[in-house]
Amino acid sequence: MNYITKISLRNIKCLPSKVDIDIPVPNETRPSWTLFFGDNGTGKTSILRCIAMGLCDETSASGLSLELETSMINNESDTATIEIHLTNSSAPNSSYSIKTTLKRIDPTSDSISNSKPNTLNGNLFACGYGASSRVLGTESFQQYRLINAVYTLFNYEARLQNPETVLFRISEGLRDKGLNKDDLLRKFDRILMLPDGSTTLDSNGLRVGGFWGESVPAQGLGDGYAATLSWVSDLLSWKLLHEKEQFDDHVRGIVLLDEIEQHLHPAWQREIVPRLSDEFPQVQFIGTSHAPLIATGAASLPDDCCQLVRLSQDRNNHQVLVHPDQSSPQSQRADQVLTSELFGLTTTTSDTLIQKIEEYTRLKGLPNLNSDQTQQVEDLERELNNVFGAPETALQRFVGKAIDKVLDTMVNQSQFAPKAVSFEARRQLRRLLSEEDS
Repeated sequence: MNYITKISLRNIKCLPSKVDIDIPVPNETRPSWTLFFGDNGTGKTSILRCIAMGLCDETSASGLSLELETSMINNESDTATIEIHLTNSSAPNSSYSIKTTLKRIDPTSDSISNSKPNTLNGNLFACGYGASSRVLGTESFQQYRLINAVYTLFNYEARLQNPETVLFRISEGLRDKGLNKDDLLRKFDRILMLPDGSTTLDSNGLRVGGFWGESVPAQGLGDGYAATLSWVSDLLSWKLLHEKEQFDDHVRGIVLLDEIEQHLHPAWQREIVPRLSDEFPQVQFIGTSHAPLIATGAASLPDDCCQLVRLSQDRNNHQVLVHPDQSSPQSQRADQVLTSELFGLTTTTSDTLIQKIEEYTRLKGLPNLNSDQTQQVEDLERELNNVFGAPETALQRFVGKAIDKVLDTMVNQSQFAPKAVSFEARRQLRRLLSEEDS
């Protein structure tokens, strides 16, 4: 099976004109994950679409491009390229690449050509799932085609395959091989975070039980359960159609997931990455997310099989920056992840005073301030000085001097401006005294 080792993008939409990202590859016992985090509009979905188009043949890539409302090429160029580098898991020293070239026809469409090697035909399996596509499926396909398997990344109205039809079809294939369908159903129980035996398939159809009591048809499930059941069964169906006689439930291939956290409760967001890793240890997952709990779940995986990539907005220069190999948020709470470099929030509280101190700290840490930023610093400093004023009581003066004495020995070794540290110390002192008074 072929896996991606690197993606190289040139002149794609809002992304930098040159993007090269190495991708970890699964082995026989563990999957690989590459997760993209970033603000809306930083190009996360565009990267997944580029990968999908780059894996397709020329005709299919052109068909996917027609589903988009605008060109994939950035405004400064008339040509863009997508290059996907791959290796074969059964021949690790082998390497292949598919280079797809896009040329602008008009503001909404591109012409596409590529050089997909014939050696990849039949030995490349990939599926993709768009952020709004994970409702219970209704479609049924008779053969695997890559364009159909990634179509919901481009058309959010497209439906996945019917999970009941899929599981009946797979169960028949497993029975013909002397395998037990219950093993497959337990896979769904584990992914759905339900007790063993919750998912059943018999003459009554596909039913799922849980904390809600009596089992219900798949159509009656809540959004999170229905969405996950639908895309996982869709993945298994494509695998059945791709491998046919060689099918088993050990999926090998590439899965693209846009906004993994869609419809999932926070407890499930934290668990979904490790659970999918356990159930599909030979899958290369490439996904996007806005959720800190997805990042904390990914942190439970070994560093060599999980890569976090941050996309950020450089508002001063009106461009997107790509930061590969972000540090994994080991042992961090969700609020700590939100205020880490991965998400970049200054604070998770609504306290405006904290926000003003954090903004003052951020601005003072910039190497070169423009005139507007300099004015912001002066305004914030004036406002914060007015808020805190001078210590009012002997106790406040005593504690304030003690804090300043300790901080003076530390501030030179820190990344923070002395004045910012002073403001934060005075804020915390005010809070402590307020709690003492109450």
